[in-house]
Amino acid sequence: MANGIIRLNGADNVVIALADLAAGARPEGLGGDLPGPVPRGHKIATRAITKGEQVVRYGQIIGQATTDIPAFAHVHSHNLGMGPHSDDYAIGRDCRPLAPQKPRDFMGFHRPDGTVGTRNYLGILTSVNCSGSVARFIAEAAERDPVLAAIPGIDGIVPIVHQTGCGMSGTNEGYQTLMRTLKGYARNPNFGGILLVGLGCEVMQVPDLVGQGRLRPDGNFRYMTIQGEGGTRATIARALGVLREMAQVAGGAKRARAPVSKLMVGLQCGGSDGYSGITANPALGHASDLLVAMGGTTILSETPEIYGAEHLLTRRAVSAEVGERLIERIRWWEDYTARNEGEMDNNPSPGNKRGGLTTILEKSLGAVAKGGTAPLAGVYKFAEPVTTPGFTYMDSPGYDPCSVTGQIASGATIIVFTTGRGSVSGYKPSPCIKLATNSEMYGRMKEDMDINCGDILDGVSIESKGIEILQKIISGSLGRTVPFGTTWLWRRGIRALADRSSDVSDEHYPPRLIAMLEAVWGIGFLSPGGAAEVARVLEGRDLKGKSVLDIGCGAGGIDVALAKAHGAAYVTGIDVEDSVISHARALVARQGLADRIGLAKVAPGPLPFPPGTFDVVFSKDSIVHIPDKAALMAEVARVLRPGGWFLASDWLIGTDDISPLMAAYIAAEGLDFGMATPARYRAAMEGAGMKDIAITSRNEWYRHEARTEVARMKGETGKNAAILVGQDFVTHNIGIWERMIPVLDTGEHCPTHLAARKP
Repeated sequence: MANGIIRLNGADNVVIALADLAAGARPEGLGGDLPGPVPRGHKIATRAITKGEQVVRYGQIIGQATTDIPAFAHVHSHNLGMGPHSDDYAIGRDCRPLAPQKPRDFMGFHRPDGTVGTRNYLGILTSVNCSGSVARFIAEAAERDPVLAAIPGIDGIVPIVHQTGCGMSGTNEGYQTLMRTLKGYARNPNFGGILLVGLGCEVMQVPDLVGQGRLRPDGNFRYMTIQGEGGTRATIARALGVLREMAQVAGGAKRARAPVSKLMVGLQCGGSDGYSGITANPALGHASDLLVAMGGTTILSETPEIYGAEHLLTRRAVSAEVGERLIERIRWWEDYTARNEGEMDNNPSPGNKRGGLTTILEKSLGAVAKGGTAPLAGVYKFAEPVTTPGFTYMDSPGYDPCSVTGQIASGATIIVFTTGRGSVSGYKPSPCIKLATNSEMYGRMKEDMDINCGDILDGVSIESKGIEILQKIISGSLGRTVPFGTTWLWRRGIRALADRSSDVSDEHYPPRLIAMLEAVWGIGFLSPGGAAEVARVLEGRDLKGKSVLDIGCGAGGIDVALAKAHGAAYVTGIDVEDSVISHARALVARQGLADRIGLAKVAPGPLPFPPGTFDVVFSKDSIVHIPDKAALMAEVARVLRPGGWFLASDWLIGTDDISPLMAAYIAAEGLDFGMATPARYRAAMEGAGMKDIAITSRNEWYRHEARTEVARMKGETGKNAAILVGQDFVTHNIGIWERMIPVLDTGEHCPTHLAARKP
């Protein structure tokens, strides 16, 4: 990589612009001035390329020059075309098994057929376009229904509508494809139940769907027709009653541990740009390899978008049959486009081309990178059930909403989607994780993106980004970690350090502060009492077999204690800063607990988890940063299962009238405190419908503990900490502690334990 450009392969005769480059610019490593401007993500010729000569990127042919291209000129649609090409499929030549990876677990919904879902929706499936509006009306009525709202454990009601089902042959390929798709949606493990709604006179008859074998292994399946029920209003009324019955059954499903070998992930891209094949796609490919090496299944699709790069897949086929089946699908698309007076090279969209992609060969080479290096274990038609674990391929159009539809019908329970231009689509019932290919778009559309892969251009390795994506896949099985509004803000402030400018990070808990607090409170802890205080908050409650959410996981010590010392089946730790999450992940890995602890950075806002997800919501001295306690407790109650507990310690204030002494202490801390009185906390918990509320002051304990901490900071602990963080930093923190002790003595600063049960 050079300043302003990147060469992807030594055999390439083009490089990629990493920024908008003006005419006359001379990027480092190019060897000459640009004769004209080149947009970010576009190609630059490294030498003169004659008309008809092959243009090479990724070490592969992406097209032919349609005119002479001067050295250092912009290479794009005006001078690059598809050209004839042929590839040696060499089936199986590069098929090499992956090294096994240590298995990991996730928390999912176990279904009777052995599959495991990542969500628990009720679906309203339609046999024909004529019943689509009624299905939507049913879903809207269900969302407003107080009876359904009171049934816990359901993630929502999903209407599944389409534009066909009648005015078609009842025997041809289109009919069979629709049949597979509808049956596949009915069986997807992200649904806890399915209601099938037809009109009554359509070609895709409801009895034909129902009569071709049991659509759901759990039996939570009902069907009706609008004509049979007596019209629209009667169908909606009947459907509400049926959905109430089905919700009682589906709501009984609870998340339980499952190996990641039960995950099936659809690999997708849309709105691609010139960086897609450099950053997000290969990073997703590495994540796919990791998941496959743990026994999981990934599905690559969009056949027109692998055109010209299919040889990279056939060479990884596990058998001649698998390789030939992929080639057969390619031939089908060549025939289809020829019959319809189209061409396979019309795929790159205007947005793709603005992003720097010119031919389908170029786009395909980048798209195939999503599939990593694993052996190609199986090839399937659109919506065919994927039954072979490992890296697989499902035939589909190169239109991502349609392609994802097929993947979900084939069994995908999570979608991971790379985008360079900024796709914002979602795909219920399967959660969708969005990967940004470039930092500029990620910054503009951060609320719609989950991971920025643009930092690969700044030196982050493909491998480390792949690990990050895998972690997001595993944690995303619990809930997508993006903001769902701004009902309340979870804020962390920064200690007002005189030498703040020496910290590279803008985060509120940079590594130096973490090191200082760990020196006082123990490895992995950023608040008083360490593991012993975690035990006191739990008050002897047994966490064995339970799913725990830790709000504000900090540096990881809390979650290690919850899993290791108290036996939690699975702990999901969330925080708002990369620095603490990275520190916590390292600690969890060292403790060998990555299969029982999932950590995720979340954006400020409501908790990004479905209702009824956790047995326990825990927090240790972190929700002090959330000012709206009523909204917080409403969210806690929402994600708790009935009978679940909220258990926390927090820093409270004795009165809403803050004295000058307390104000001076808060200013010295430099933190965005949202401290509340015990009365306000009780009101928030009662308002959320919580029972068995207990509020226990820990002021007397911490009055003495804080004095001990100051003495230690002035002694050996402080000396050891100064080696890591500097003596000035230690001295500054001693000053903060000394301002805190007087308000502990007055009772204005009141550390407190909180407990409440969701009935």
